[in-house]
Amino acid sequence: MDLKPQKYRKLCGRSSMSVQSAHLGEDHLLIVDGQFTEFSKRLYYSDIEAILVCPTKGGSILALFLCLFGIPMMLSLPLGGADYVLLFICGVVFSLFGVAIMLGKGSVLFGVKTAVQTVILTGVKTRRKASKVEVRLAAEIEKAQGALSVEELQRSIYKDADRYGTRVGGWSKQPAASSTPTPVQGPPPIRSAETASASSPGEPKLNS
Repeated sequence: MDLKPQKYRKLCGRSSMSVQSAHLGEDHLLIVDGQFTEFSKRLYYSDIEAILVCPTKGGSILALFLCLFGIPMMLSLPLGGADYVLLFICGVVFSLFGVAIMLGKGSVLFGVKTAVQTVILTGVKTRRKASKVEVRLAAEIEKAQGALSVEELQRSIYKDADRYGTRVGGWSKQPAASSTPTPVQGPPPIRSAETASASSPGEPKLNS
């Protein structure tokens, strides 16, 4: 059987902290992991149930430490002279890394969930990159599965509420269909003395 060659577009690549790369195919997402020995995994767009973007605090903490170490190192050159050039260069490098992490809008954990597994894309570390990857991947999933209506989205959110009991089911129950509200009756109209005497002949008439 002749296999149709696939054309892939790079979704996210390797970095200094990750040896994983992801590529968009015509009907699936190809994930390649490993440096010397590579392992590939295919996730078909029709099987993907959710894209997970979980913000973390690791990036902010790392950026703060880099800036706290880098700025004092940069002050060593104007205060100590030319003997501290190497320390000044290290301070510049640390500070630039810290600023780059801050410009990435923090760190995230990015993953793709199917019915049988959840795959973490380690090449996506910042919120800025996660937003771009999410838009491109969601477009391919929508082509394969179609647009999701509001009712289908609510059913997918609340379908496992009872399974998790108090952890989820206690506060994430699906809201019941709203019924027609009962009209609220206002106070009776204020009647004048003439109207009251005409409607109630037996009551005494008020003399003005």
